[in-house]
Amino acid sequence: MSVPEFGIDVICGAPDTDDVRFNSYDRSMASISKRERAVRALKDEKLRELQESCVATLEQAKANVSRFYGKDH
Repeated sequence: MSVPEFGIDVICGAPDTDDVRFNSYDRSMASISKRERAVRALKDEKLRELQESCVATLEQAKANVSRFYGKDH
């Protein structure tokens, strides 16, 4: 599992818009969507609460990135 290596805030948070890999609205949103698909694909019931929390945080990240770039979400 990636959580111990990267931390939940990295996996479930918004990408760093100062990082050239995520320095546009489209790149940032694609990264968030990719993370969300991966988190939603988890099937371990022991992780259900963490999964739901992460998805909610990713949804908030979409709103924050949209606001940062002046887009409607």
